[in-house]
Amino acid sequence: MSKLIIVGDVMVDITAVISVELNYASDAPGKISQQPGGAAANSAAWAAHTGAPTIFIGGIGDDEAGRSSQAALTNLGVDTRLIVSNEVSTGSCICIVDPSGERTMIPDQGANSLLCVAHLTDDLLQAGNHLHISGYTYLQPTSRTAAIEILAKAKSAGLSTSVDPSSESMIELAGIQHVRDWISGTQIIFPNTDEARVLTGQTDMTKAANALLDLAENVVITLGAAGAMQVSRDLPELKVSAPKVKAVDATGAGDAFAGGYLAAWLKTKDALTALTAGVAAGSECVQHIGARPKL
Repeated sequence: MSKLIIVGDVMVDITAVISVELNYASDAPGKISQQPGGAAANSAAWAAHTGAPTIFIGGIGDDEAGRSSQAALTNLGVDTRLIVSNEVSTGSCICIVDPSGERTMIPDQGANSLLCVAHLTDDLLQAGNHLHISGYTYLQPTSRTAAIEILAKAKSAGLSTSVDPSSESMIELAGIQHVRDWISGTQIIFPNTDEARVLTGQTDMTKAANALLDLAENVVITLGAAGAMQVSRDLPELKVSAPKVKAVDATGAGDAFAGGYLAAWLKTKDALTALTAGVAAGSECVQHIGARPKL
């Protein structure tokens, strides 16, 4: 059976849901909670939750946060291949959620810097398997080489591949052309509208998607409350609308989409089925606090 291999960040999210607009250098009342997170780990959780045989590769500290991060994944059926260190702590992220449900994130990579190409082991390089990498792995200097080498190793072995660009602002910090070069040659990329705009300079998403076909065979853009769209080199443009839901927390919506999409695509290889599954997972995710499936 084909397996989904997801590589990248696993974090602990400290979420602050504020009831007013954030007051810089002052106070904003809110509710603070802690959840498992990390873009790649979130996608793995959603993929496993929706039925895909999923393997996650990432780094954690030898600490309580790391142990709870591993347990949160294994409880959902994810096969974890984690690098554990007692010299660096598990990554963490502060997520500030405003009254509209939109989120602002402050990540600390922590043990995610441990990743290297050797962690994609030969037993995973089987025909039919698919490798997905979180863009944060490219966007953080300490894991960038690992991401580049892991993607190259997977391609050389004949695996299909995908990348989620992950962060508009961090793409700009890393250098737009550099990021384009790093993620080029994949089967699928999963930008949101901001990431598609910064990667192409286009504000029209159809034009942006078609421009990104230089980098990938399939471009899947998440459109927030409007759903998602896909353009492919060999298929007509597809769009799927999102159901109307009350958005509580947008944290992890794109991760959930990627996980849901890839789980369906791995099983069916049908773009419309995958797009619909991705929208369903993203819509489910925004209805509760935190970036993982609600059990």
